[in-house]
Amino acid sequence: LPQDMKLLEISKSVIDNHKHYRNIPHIKSWLINNWGDYKNFQKYGFGIAIIHKDIVVSWSLADCVFQDECEIGIHTDKDYRRQGYATITIQAMLNLADKLGYHKVGWHCGADNIGSYKSAEKCGFVKSCQYFGFYGRFNENYLI
Repeated sequence: LPQDMKLLEISKSVIDNHKHYRNIPHIKSWLINNWGDYKNFQKYGFGIAIIHKDIVVSWSLADCVFQDECEIGIHTDKDYRRQGYATITIQAMLNLADKLGYHKVGWHCGADNIGSYKSAEKCGFVKSCQYFGFYGRFNENYLI
């Protein structure tokens, strides 16, 4: 990483100490949606972030964990894409997962998210399946 960037493990204190940085609201939302609250995240989850000045450049969080397996996801700020930061973040996340005792790390993303799956492949992930997801909205005005 360039000298003016830092790689940090994501924790409540990192989020609280950088709460005005660009992308922190997205990270907080992802963390709460996956883990419910900081306490669960600190107990079961883990994550990595690259910070440059007042921007969280790239970050990865464990989406879920089970025994010695986990699933991770990644996001990179639009101004920092295609510069290798996703690769650095993924590799740091894989090292952290190994250090924490996870022996299987999974990755999932939409087929149209070319940047995500190309970054994953670059770091050694291999496509094992394809599945289809459907999204819907509930509108109680249509109930009979």
